[in-house]
Amino acid sequence: MLDFKLIKGDTIGVVCPSGPLSKTLQSLIYQGLINLGYEVKLCSNYGEKALYLAGNDTFRLNSFLDVWFDPKVKLVWAARGGFGASRLLESLPFKLLKKNFKPFIGMSDSTALHLAFSKFNSPPTFLGPTLSYLFSENPSEDQKRMRGELFSILSGEVCWNTYLSGFFKDSYIFKKGVAEALVIGGNLCVLTSLIGTPWQPKGDGNILLLEDINEPLYKIDRMLFQCEKAGLFKNLKGLILASFENFEGGDLSDLYHLFSYYFKDKNYPIVFGSNCGHLSYQKMIPLQKKLTFCALKKGELELKIH
Repeated sequence: MLDFKLIKGDTIGVVCPSGPLSKTLQSLIYQGLINLGYEVKLCSNYGEKALYLAGNDTFRLNSFLDVWFDPKVKLVWAARGGFGASRLLESLPFKLLKKNFKPFIGMSDSTALHLAFSKFNSPPTFLGPTLSYLFSENPSEDQKRMRGELFSILSGEVCWNTYLSGFFKDSYIFKKGVAEALVIGGNLCVLTSLIGTPWQPKGDGNILLLEDINEPLYKIDRMLFQCEKAGLFKNLKGLILASFENFEGGDLSDLYHLFSYYFKDKNYPIVFGSNCGHLSYQKMIPLQKKLTFCALKKGELELKIH
C-alpha cells in the first residue's frame, strides 16, 4: 500500500466517523481538494449532529461504508476527530474492508479504526492530520508546509524515507537500541479506552507509538498505569512517545519523571518527542508497516521503511 500514488483527477473520499463538520469547514475541505486537482466524494453525514457526533451510529456507519466501497474513491481520509469512531467498530465489516482495501488517513479519534484494522492484519493505514486541520481558515505556515509535504508523499514525488527523515524533533532517548517491527498505536486516550474490548491492541513484537493533547499529568499517569497492567508494554520491540502537547499539572521534568517511572526498566528502545501528534506541524506515519527504529544517540535517531 506504500507504493500507492495519488494522481491528479483521483477521487478522495472524505469521512466523518466521529464529530460533524461545520458548513465553513466542509466548504474549505471540498474546495481545497478541488483546487489541488482532485475529485471529492463527501460522506452524507458530514453536517449531521447527534450530541457531539456526526449523526447516529447507523447513519455514520452507512456513510462511511458508502464512501469506502465507492469504486471511484482511491483514498479515504477522516475530516476530523472528536468522539464516536469506537462505537462503529462492532458493526464495521473489517474482513470485507480488508478485501476491498484503500489507503486510510486519520488521527486522534481515528486511532480506534487504525487499531481495529491492525487486529485484522490489514495493509498499512496512516496516522496523519485530519482534513479539517489541513484546510482550516487562515492556515499557518506550518499547515501550508505540511499540506505540501503530504501531497508530495501521497503522489510519489518524495520517497518515504526522505519524508520520515524529519520525524524526530527535540527528542530525548530513554533507552537506546535498534528495532525492526510493525508500528501500531496513535492517541493514548483512545487506545486506553479499547482495553478490555475485542480491539485491545497487543504490543507483542511491535513498535508502539503514543501521543495525546490537553491531558492533565495525573490522567496520563492513570492511562499509562492501565496500559501497563493490561500488559501492553511488556513485550514491545520499541516505544515512541511522540508528543504530549499542552499537558497540565507539571512541567517537562515532571513528564520525564512519569515516563521514567513506567519505562526505566524496559529493555527496548524508547524515545520521547517527535513531529507526530496534535502539533502545528506534524508528520504522517504508516501503521501496520515494518519500520527500522534506530535510537542510538541524538544525531542518529531515525525511522526507515523496508
